[in-house]
Amino acid sequence: MDDDLLLKNFYAEVSEVERDNQVLRILNCFKLNPFKYLNLPFDATEEDVKKQYRKLSLMVHPDKCKHPQAKEAFGALAKAHQLLLDQQERDYIISQVSAAKDELRAKRKKQLKKDTASKIKSLVDEGKYEQQYEQSEEFQQELKKKVREILTEQEWRRRKMQMRISEEEGRLKKDEEEAKEMWKRKRDHEAEWEGTREKRVSSWRDFMKGGKKAKKGELRPPKLKTEDPNKSYVQRPELDNALRKMEFIPEQGKNVLADSSTLILPALSIGNVGQLAVDLLVASTKAERVGYLDTPFILPCVGNDAYGPVPQGDLALPLEAYDSSSNAMSLIQQRSPVVKRGSHQNGNTMQGMMIEFAKNLADYVAASGKKHVIVLSSLDFGRWQRIDMSSGSQMHYLSSTNSDGTDDHCEQLGWKRLKEYNPNQRSWKFLSTLAEGDVMPEDSLPFEGEFEEEEYYYPSLPFAALFSCFKAKGLKVTCLLCYCSEGDNTPDAFHLAEAACKLLGQSPTNFHGNSNDKWLIPISWKTAYGPPADLSLF
Repeated sequence: MDDDLLLKNFYAEVSEVERDNQVLRILNCFKLNPFKYLNLPFDATEEDVKKQYRKLSLMVHPDKCKHPQAKEAFGALAKAHQLLLDQQERDYIISQVSAAKDELRAKRKKQLKKDTASKIKSLVDEGKYEQQYEQSEEFQQELKKKVREILTEQEWRRRKMQMRISEEEGRLKKDEEEAKEMWKRKRDHEAEWEGTREKRVSSWRDFMKGGKKAKKGELRPPKLKTEDPNKSYVQRPELDNALRKMEFIPEQGKNVLADSSTLILPALSIGNVGQLAVDLLVASTKAERVGYLDTPFILPCVGNDAYGPVPQGDLALPLEAYDSSSNAMSLIQQRSPVVKRGSHQNGNTMQGMMIEFAKNLADYVAASGKKHVIVLSSLDFGRWQRIDMSSGSQMHYLSSTNSDGTDDHCEQLGWKRLKEYNPNQRSWKFLSTLAEGDVMPEDSLPFEGEFEEEEYYYPSLPFAALFSCFKAKGLKVTCLLCYCSEGDNTPDAFHLAEAACKLLGQSPTNFHGNSNDKWLIPISWKTAYGPPADLSLF
């Protein structure tokens, strides 16, 4: 009898050790992979999930397990079970697993090219050799590691997006409070002003009746003279038409962007994402500088070469042209903004010098034989009305292919046409008329105060001016746009550069022959941004 009792206690202790081990295993699982919590493979069925959950939940249930963290483990297990029964969540994880498999297969394919024996065996076995490899423990371990990396990256992007949303909500709330306070002060001032009206009128009447004269020795300020033909500093000089033309200055011994029909350039906007994306494309394609554009519309600036592997001492100018003949791609990088001083002719109060700059650039691009222009730019995240975070950063576009701004190829890539574009809207019509060089009737010009309204925000941005002027010259133009905030926008730059490659059917891995890294980071970036996120956060 004593032996039976000892045996029973021994089995109870073994069972308790197993329960404790399960609690520790669950608590140490990778938090973003619910399959790991249930200790199931990625191809487990819904029935497998339910069975495994019933089994493990009995082992770690707080009423049956004495481990002090049993309740925490039980809650984590229940959450993983709920996620895997949610079809949308399950499909998302499976899609990341598929992406991980695709990357591993591509890596495997490159390795087989170097191993002749394995390549021949793979061809002879008609795929069985690869199937056996994917069922091996080595492949499964690599797959788990790659899925972990992808899920971590997606979660980091989601958190950054959430932080941006919170920041924008806080900023909008602060702006709203400041606007309310401003209007309150304005109303109080108007009320005070109205209350003293009679006093002011009476004082003026008394002054007129008394005929007040200046006291002897009293100084009076001179009258302001806003125009004086004899004083050049009073009037703003107008640029001569000959000086307004944009001129291309070629590098010695270089071609003048004649080898390709596609041009990529940025439109300056929030976060400078378009410029950063062009930086990536120039560095990764190893495009060579073929010259620069001289124009009075860009603020002059000078700096060090941004793309050399080591600082060479070459100077970078505000508007430079690059060519990548191996990728049939030309690029223009703009490093400083358009000057704000502008003409008011033809009602051009909205865009100032931006329209003149865009017209000159469109003239030059058309004359150089380009057929397709891709404009990369960004939009203020605070104005994004419909936020869909399920697929990460959403790419938007605007194309001249159809009159409504749509393009079938862009739609097939899963991008959204900029919904704020309406060619029949007054603001976009006004911009199109300016781009074509026509004069608008006086009664159809917008009032000065209307430019602050929501309707005029998007047409007032640089990408809209470039789009309208390129379109007016008969060029095909595609604007690729992403929403962002001020801050470290390097992830948005990668996203925008990849979108440009997709549009052209190019792969970044083919640019520089380095299969380990898609992109070559410009040297100018390496002292500007910090290290990536610590993976232990997840």
